[in-house]
Amino acid sequence: MSTSVMINSADIESLIKRFNGCAMLQKLPAHVQLHPWEWQNSSWERIHVDFAGPFLDRMFLVMVDAHSKWPEVIEMNTTNTERTIQVMRTVFARYGLPKQIVSDNGSTFTSESFQLFMKRNGILHIRTAVAKPSTNGLVERFNASFKSSICAMNSETDDLNQKLNCFLHTYRNTPHSTTGETPAKLFLGRDLRSRLDLLKPDTKQHVNDRQMKMSVPDKNKFRELDLGQSVLARDFRPNSKEKWIKGTIVSRDGPLMYKVDIGNTVWRRHIDQLRATDVQNASNENDTIPLSCEPLSVTDTPYHSYLMSYHPVLIENKDKNDNDSQNDPLVSNEQLTMQRRYPSRDRRQTA
Repeated sequence: MSTSVMINSADIESLIKRFNGCAMLQKLPAHVQLHPWEWQNSSWERIHVDFAGPFLDRMFLVMVDAHSKWPEVIEMNTTNTERTIQVMRTVFARYGLPKQIVSDNGSTFTSESFQLFMKRNGILHIRTAVAKPSTNGLVERFNASFKSSICAMNSETDDLNQKLNCFLHTYRNTPHSTTGETPAKLFLGRDLRSRLDLLKPDTKQHVNDRQMKMSVPDKNKFRELDLGQSVLARDFRPNSKEKWIKGTIVSRDGPLMYKVDIGNTVWRRHIDQLRATDVQNASNENDTIPLSCEPLSVTDTPYHSYLMSYHPVLIENKDKNDNDSQNDPLVSNEQLTMQRRYPSRDRRQTA
């Protein structure tokens, strides 16, 4: 009596896997779905590094920030560990030490001195899978953009260094497809100024124009005063009986600020606190201080008037010291007989 054996595909597959020859000839497994790197919260926490080249008979060290996509490209005359560490120290001095560095398994990055450099600076070194460049895809994609852009400039006569700077400036100022922001905006907090900004409206100039239009009508102009012009200055002293004091413009501190010489002092007033006047600064018999911006003589200074008003000893000894006073350059015979500037007080005897 014969019995039939049912063999399914799963049994055949299991049988084939047992043979070493069949396992060696199998195709590569299907690629798994890409797993993105975790996006860092701030810039310069994790950077991806790699060497680009040989390209145009040169080697370049490429560093890309994972948060902002800010790139750094440094031309290298050699790719040994010592030179690479030296260049990284320069970049780290500019931006600070990152928390993580992602690189491939090149001899430069796997050397003992490089591992010691990472350890001493507290940097976690993450190495990608062998022969799997897509693991470090951030820097690999940038290398492709970098090479294609430099090759597109072959018709230009600029040297390679200038082409590289133009490319980096444009790349850093272009919105990234992943973040939607420019690398400069996320890394520096602002976009880099370029020649295209000359075509954009200037916000500062626009605000200034609007402020000027609101403060000054188009039909009017700023009221201005000339140096040496006679004016009336607002008096804000609490004990002053007059609201306006005659003076002369001696200088201009700004578009709306002036300095006014009122004789015994200089006031700083706004244009709204000044009035132009044609009345000359008249002087009475008790006021010998000229209200002009011309240099004053020694005998016309406020200090001399004060000296004569508040030092009665000079008046009382006038007859005794006429000869001595003639030798005093600050006191003259005419001024020794000058009366006091303030009115006399009637002293009444109290009960």
